[in-house]
Amino acid sequence: MSRPRLHYRAWTGPDEVYSSWADDPHDLKPSDIDRLLEVSRRWTFDAVYNRALRLLEKQALSPGMRLFYGLHFGLDRDKWVKSSIHELVRTLRPLTSAEVARLGYMVAFKVLAAQDWVRTHRISRLRNADQTGCCGKCQSNHLRPALSQIVRSLTLPLPPVVPVDEQLEWLQKEMQVYAPEIAEGTRAACREQWPSMPCLKNWLCWDGAEAEHINKTLTEVQSLSV
Repeated sequence: MSRPRLHYRAWTGPDEVYSSWADDPHDLKPSDIDRLLEVSRRWTFDAVYNRALRLLEKQALSPGMRLFYGLHFGLDRDKWVKSSIHELVRTLRPLTSAEVARLGYMVAFKVLAAQDWVRTHRISRLRNADQTGCCGKCQSNHLRPALSQIVRSLTLPLPPVVPVDEQLEWLQKEMQVYAPEIAEGTRAACREQWPSMPCLKNWLCWDGAEAEHINKTLTEVQSLSV
């Protein structure tokens, strides 16, 4: 009985094989892509690395994990690191234990410290009457009685079901629930819409001290290795 003939073919390198993956047939999890990124970067398989990175970009990643990948693999600063820091700090959404483990305690501490600063800053601004952006009548008759509830809304994490780009709209609805008497004020602006978007941004110091502190945190985080 004759032996079966063996057919040999030339070796095809990993760059040629894995860089040609199709999107649909390969349902890879982030943990699988992790390994591909690590190995391809170590052995400088550029095509594999770029392919794995494109797959990673299509994953539904949390801001904590986007921050990890951005720092660990040195990915685009604005797309991966800056946007993640801004989202985590501004929405006050907490890091999970798994995200803390991946980021390391120093990076996680920087993020948590920035969130605590933002939370404290918002409270202090609301307690300062001349920074609420409203007239004296609204402050004394309507804002003060509801202040504890308003502060609570501005210092709680943004609910997971609310998209990040709708944070101000969500806060606006929260304020209308907790201080509905404002709409009965004598000023037309109060009756039409309270609080206004400029008023909310003023309370949060959205484009001022809050943004400056987030950028400071971004610089500190980028100086740490993950």
